[in-house]
Amino acid sequence: MKLHHSDVFVLTSADRWRLGLRSRKNNKKAPVLRSSGPPGAFYSSHELPENVLSHSFLQFLSVVVGCLLSRGVRRGSRERRMRLSDVLFIPTRTSLTDWLIVVVMDLNGDHDDSNGSFASSNGCISTILFDLDNTLIHTRDADDTTIETMTTWLVNKGISANESQKITSDFLQRFREAPAPHHDTDIEGLDEYRRNIWLLALPKKHHELIDEVYSLWKSERLHQLSLKPEVSDMLDDLSSDFNLGLITNGPSVAQWEKITELGCEKYFSSIVVSGDTEVEKPDKDIYNIACDKLHVSPSECIMVGDKIETDILGGVNAGVGATIWINDMNKNEPIAPKPDFTIKDVTQLQDILLTLPTILQNGDS
Repeated sequence: MKLHHSDVFVLTSADRWRLGLRSRKNNKKAPVLRSSGPPGAFYSSHELPENVLSHSFLQFLSVVVGCLLSRGVRRGSRERRMRLSDVLFIPTRTSLTDWLIVVVMDLNGDHDDSNGSFASSNGCISTILFDLDNTLIHTRDADDTTIETMTTWLVNKGISANESQKITSDFLQRFREAPAPHHDTDIEGLDEYRRNIWLLALPKKHHELIDEVYSLWKSERLHQLSLKPEVSDMLDDLSSDFNLGLITNGPSVAQWEKITELGCEKYFSSIVVSGDTEVEKPDKDIYNIACDKLHVSPSECIMVGDKIETDILGGVNAGVGATIWINDMNKNEPIAPKPDFTIKDVTQLQDILLTLPTILQNGDS
């Protein structure tokens, strides 16, 4: 078979192929992407039968080639940039004989990337943007668990179970429905604001407990808001391969209290809190702020969040490369805006990254 310039060939002897990309951050290897493929096949990109790879997947594969041209790949223990007439063989991690992807370079020019970017104009994903509440941390569950602790504490203080339940339920409803504190409120002002909500829920005869109540509630809530080990591990893995950004709506002091307690700064190259800006999700401008800080375009980003009306709609408004909706409450998927992918837990994000070509091929979301 004659090799044509810039053609892509897939040679498989297993039931799937794997494709390793490189990211712009720290010049490290990105997660391996996988797709099913027929064993023993050798196809030119002009000769692939329709039932093997879809048109959308061929488009994706052409993007991959663009990434490889711009960034270079690792051969053996050394990295080398692809030059004129290079032919690239990419073996699987487990066996050199499983498959090969052969890229025949365009002989008309030297593909070099002077600024070292992963690939912006061709649509490669270099960045993952995360929501915070009920995405990386289970804020809703943490509040519920904290309230259970407070109910038990009040009972132990001699308040009846029914009254204790009424007090804590009243507080939680007021807390969730209360307007946000003023944007320039400091931590002392935030504490006073929350204490006042507790005072509204506590009968006057129990106001002498306010200091103990507030101190216990605050410490227990922050404890419940801690990152789960599997989420920390995921962020560690992803931060070595992608730019990570955090975009969260909420008052500056309240959100930074959580961010600092969680130690999020070590994972994210950019953290944008709506309370620090004049915009919030779903306004595209807050995404542009994050992208500017990360020196990427929105099309290079994946947005991950739990709210259709803010995270997903905002990502669509900003023109991100893909949106991933965390639907842990089994809600019906909306007609619009429709997320590109849906998962139940943020830790499933890595599965999406691993199987992205298959999903594109099959037309799933």
